[in-house]
Amino acid sequence: MNKQKTLILQLGVNLMTLMGVIYLNWSVFALIYLYWIETLLYTLTNTVKILTAQGGKETAPHYRMAFRYFRFNIGLLLFYFIFIVFFIGLMVAEKQEGSNFVVYLFFRDAGFAAGVISFIILKIAELTVTYFLSGHYKKAKPEAFNSFFNVRLILIHIIIVLGVFAFIFFSNKLNNYYGIIGFASVFVLVKCIIDFVSIVYLQKKGKDVEEVPFI
Repeated sequence: MNKQKTLILQLGVNLMTLMGVIYLNWSVFALIYLYWIETLLYTLTNTVKILTAQGGKETAPHYRMAFRYFRFNIGLLLFYFIFIVFFIGLMVAEKQEGSNFVVYLFFRDAGFAAGVISFIILKIAELTVTYFLSGHYKKAKPEAFNSFFNVRLILIHIIIVLGVFAFIFFSNKLNNYYGIIGFASVFVLVKCIIDFVSIVYLQKKGKDVEEVPFI
């Protein structure tokens, strides 16, 4: 998979979340929660890549490195999960939308559940096709995926701050529906910029797309 196809794929994933907000009435909580789940899937697949990469000096599997990476990132994700549930769910979504965030939390909304399943299938396909079937795991170095500077986690901060302000602004000026669309637009815009810059950066460095440390 080349960089152009990867960028198109990422753009499609990002726009899918915006379509969910517009056509399936996903809430602010649903949007943030879905991104959290996507980041969790990224962490799991990256752990597998670290474990099985055969291009390093040591022989695979790299249990110790994979466990350190997994423990660190899962710990951060658990912190963000609590933050998202209590801040976005109880303090923002509860006041603006009611308690429907619980429906998304436990995957009771059919459209949202379908979105999560699509993300799972996409990540499994990416891992299978571009990593294992392509033979990339034979030359990949585990250190390439063992990045503790995770832009995805930093992006959660940016999206929450900018997105919530956009949501409140549009909600006050218009209504909750357009407030959520405003939030989703900020979310997708920031994420697309990060994805684009990351791929262009790797292209200049001559690195493989499979070694992107934050997509």
